[in-house]
Amino acid sequence: MCNSSSITEFLLLAFTDTRELQLLHFGIFLGIYLAALLGNGLILTAVACDDCLHSPMYFFLLNLALNDLGCISTTLPKAMTNLLWDTKAIPYSGCVAQLFLIIFLNLAELSLLTVMAYDHYIAICQPLHYGSLLGSRACGQMAAAAWGSGFLQAVLHIANIFSLPLCCGNSLSQFFCEIPQILKLSCSDSYLREVQLTTVTAFLFGGCFVFIVVSYVQIFRAVLRIPSQQGRHKAFSTCLPHLAVVSVFLSTVIFAHLKPPSISSPSLDVVLAFLYLVVPPVVNPFIYSMRNKEIKVAMWKVMTGGSLQMPLSDMSCYFAFWSGGDSKVVAVGDVLAGRPCEVTQRLTEHPKAAGMALERRVAEPSQGLAIFLLPFLALGESHGQNQQMSNSSSVTEFLLLAFADTRELQLLYFVLFLGIYVAALLGNGLILTTVACDHRLNTTMYFLLFNLAVLDLGSISTTVPKAKANSLWDNRVISYEACAAQLFLFDFLVLAEYCLLTIMAYDRYVAICKPLHYGSLLGSRACGQMAAAAWGSGFLNAVLHTANTFSLPLCHGNAVEQFFCEIPQILKLSCSDAYLREVGALVFSIFLAFACFVFIVVSYVQIFRAVLRMPSEQGPHKAFSTCLPHLAMVSLFVSTAIFAYLKPPSISSPSLDLVVSLLYSVVPPAVNPLIYSMRNQELKHAVRKLFPYMLLKHP
Repeated sequence: MCNSSSITEFLLLAFTDTRELQLLHFGIFLGIYLAALLGNGLILTAVACDDCLHSPMYFFLLNLALNDLGCISTTLPKAMTNLLWDTKAIPYSGCVAQLFLIIFLNLAELSLLTVMAYDHYIAICQPLHYGSLLGSRACGQMAAAAWGSGFLQAVLHIANIFSLPLCCGNSLSQFFCEIPQILKLSCSDSYLREVQLTTVTAFLFGGCFVFIVVSYVQIFRAVLRIPSQQGRHKAFSTCLPHLAVVSVFLSTVIFAHLKPPSISSPSLDVVLAFLYLVVPPVVNPFIYSMRNKEIKVAMWKVMTGGSLQMPLSDMSCYFAFWSGGDSKVVAVGDVLAGRPCEVTQRLTEHPKAAGMALERRVAEPSQGLAIFLLPFLALGESHGQNQQMSNSSSVTEFLLLAFADTRELQLLYFVLFLGIYVAALLGNGLILTTVACDHRLNTTMYFLLFNLAVLDLGSISTTVPKAKANSLWDNRVISYEACAAQLFLFDFLVLAEYCLLTIMAYDRYVAICKPLHYGSLLGSRACGQMAAAAWGSGFLNAVLHTANTFSLPLCHGNAVEQFFCEIPQILKLSCSDAYLREVGALVFSIFLAFACFVFIVVSYVQIFRAVLRMPSEQGPHKAFSTCLPHLAMVSLFVSTAIFAYLKPPSISSPSLDLVVSLLYSVVPPAVNPLIYSMRNQELKHAVRKLFPYMLLKHP
């Protein structure tokens, strides 16, 4: 044992011991960190530079973005450094500083989220008192109180924790310095005061959460009185993500610090830490700007350096509030932003709206509060009077790309697609049946191959059957719901497949370069966890992209220049100032995909180096003939997918888009069964055994 006086450094948790996985984790952390920097940096710049955003809500949002930048910069850069340089050490003073900043920034963030919930409550439920309750002086005092309370709590916790004698070494089961991990190193009879202090802080967290929930309940009650279904939908879609992020943040923080030691494990601690330290700073810029037209316009102005006016289509409906003779108008977005504005100014800017008011009494009679709904249905006069556009609320179906106009060519394409689909069904179905029926194939490699066959069947079944039906029946229509489902399933299955290909490359690397460690590194439990991670990451990415894409207003018709619903084609239909968040999400996903591709290439380079050292000439030839087709197929898949999503609009054309999409959506599921079984003697032998068995059983 050692005392704290002799400790000069702590050893943080290592994510992995293998160099390739360290570089993969470094690439993932770098992508996450850059996404957080970009999102929060854009919010900071937009709010600071745009005079229209100098209001209470955006003042608090600026503070939240600053807090998020500080929070993620306290932990991820050190974790990335450790991964890049293969080290675990952090100095004693560095650990003290890191823990102080984490406590300070997290407690300040909770206070800011509580203040923002109060701001929303006043803006929606008591709009006439907004100016008096949330003036500039009051906002400054509340923000100062949030930062000050976090600072005082951090000082108190740090003074308590690092005054404890440390008797159990210096190894922390976490990738950063965290209170529960420091307490594990302290003597058993000396840490009770810090546990009590942590419990009190957790109760304060719970009190803030109750206040936030009560505020949103009052907001939802007020919103449910809105006569417009669109207004209710917009309010719920704005507030519910806020509440979800706050719930995840608070529940994981409280559980991480108060969970029983009996259920603690390094993997659980890391997951919880990610949920309350890494996820909020990355997600908050999307959550708090996703439904906010003004901040998206301000971001666009910052990035383009232009001076853009918010189009009329961005202001869907307004509410006129009055008490006595004082008449005011408040937009749905302005209600949630807490920015009441004068009715005369709004109606002067858009006189057409004056004749479109619908009166509806919704407030308490004693307050004398009435609401006028003014739907602005005219679209984007700044985009040109001769341009036909439609809002996403009126789009009930999409028109897919027609392969040909002549009936003979349509039938030819139907036959071609039918042949490709049957080949994919046959190949992947044989792999599934063979691996499931032959107990000798119940190994890691074939388990991953089984999952790959399932994903290939799913991905090709998502796009080709609809294309066949359209060619056969001379039809182009797909419903809005079917398009959303097709895009979700395709993104889910393709992203999961790519993660699985990365895992399969790692499996081959361990099998060839580290065969003695294969059983420990790729046991049944590890394989199950990696497969679950591949499916889960695909699902989460698909949810993010689908929610982002189909929340965009569509202003350019409903014709999709592709034979299936694809994100770039949907983005072409969106308003010019509304698709930036999805583009950002796409760039982030593609960056992660490229990092996975680098990992795959590095794995195969290591494999080739090991193979070239083999004394037998037949060994290298067999390894190259097996691995090179795999690498070629992965390269084709990644390059065409990245080109499809990031190519400049100037070189885009329906024929080019069609060829590229066929190369990454149709070719891999049809060719993978041949590629992954072509040089596999065990699999071919199992297939030969399967055919006689099926013929004998079913004459």
